[in-house]
Amino acid sequence: MQATVVNPIEENLRLAGNDLKGLRLSQPPARNAIERYQLVLKLDADNKRAVEGLQAVARKFAELADAKLTEGKTPEFLDLGNRALALADIHDPSGAIRQTVMRPRLGIIAKSIEAGRAAEAKWDEPGATQAYRQALAIDATNVDAQKGLKRASTLGKPGFLFLDKSATVTGPELVIATVNNKRAAISRSEITVGDFNAYWKVMGAKTRAVRPSCRDREGGIFSGSKQRTWQNPGFAQADSHPVVCVNFEDTQAYVDWLSRQTGKRYRLLTAQEWRALAANTPDGSNCKANLADSQYAAEYRERDALTCSDGAVHTAPVKRFEAAKSGLYDMVGNVREWVSDCDTKCDKHLVMGTGWVSTRDQLSPTQGTGFDADTGFNSIGFRVLREID
Repeated sequence: MQATVVNPIEENLRLAGNDLKGLRLSQPPARNAIERYQLVLKLDADNKRAVEGLQAVARKFAELADAKLTEGKTPEFLDLGNRALALADIHDPSGAIRQTVMRPRLGIIAKSIEAGRAAEAKWDEPGATQAYRQALAIDATNVDAQKGLKRASTLGKPGFLFLDKSATVTGPELVIATVNNKRAAISRSEITVGDFNAYWKVMGAKTRAVRPSCRDREGGIFSGSKQRTWQNPGFAQADSHPVVCVNFEDTQAYVDWLSRQTGKRYRLLTAQEWRALAANTPDGSNCKANLADSQYAAEYRERDALTCSDGAVHTAPVKRFEAAKSGLYDMVGNVREWVSDCDTKCDKHLVMGTGWVSTRDQLSPTQGTGFDADTGFNSIGFRVLREID
């Protein structure tokens, strides 16, 4: 009797088809659809039926993955999807199976990132961390999730950057710092022309229309002019420059308005808080801050100016120079800043720090000087503090 010759390719294709129907996709070893189709390809690298069979296995893995997602079994959903991708990336050059697998994954990633951002807004570190990790479990290279996870680790801690938003206003960028053993959020830069203009358009123009005199470079009463204003301080400014020609009452009107708009408690810094934040800050004498430099000397014939150049005669855009370790910009230079304290006799209000008019004999970062509270100066601005604790 003549023995029957079995074609190994046809036999393995037949058995693999049965395994596929029986959901023996990758188990048991050596007797499953994947290994049988792969064996056929070893015997015949161009076997179309084997390639189509492996594509069918990938689609079945994707189908099973979707079922696990419906059941809320995320680990199994990811595992089965990964198996589908491993086959599809080799045997499906069209990319159609990959798209099928990735569609629900991208939806989960998007929802996870949205949940992470919502948790961030509440300063919910555990919630944000969990959400971003869920996104990264699906796609470890997702940049938004990577950045979100990094931010989550700093939520509410010194160095954390954020800003307050409402339907009507976006506040200045803030950084959390520890001041007098309490957390507080400080505006990273002085309040800008753009920041002040947002207030002015909806409130200031109505309530602060009568403008104070603005003095030039902290000069005496005869240097004052009502033609000089925060909109025209005597030199060109852009929205990114610190606002000047605002008096103490203007600063109070601004923080009151910002507090009402955001529902948060904003105020000026105290002199003590300002000094604590400015302590150990380099004085900028190397022109790494906007002070009275060689350009200032040429413009105003100032003998005591620094001999180097910082690139600006008057105010410079905020954040132009390197931030301090605290994350704050321009704690040295650009403009001096109103604080909430009055001077010894309380007939003037204190202004702290240094600015574009500060010469080499006036470079102490923690210095304070009393100025008339009802007068503006084109070298004085302010920054704000948002209370937390």
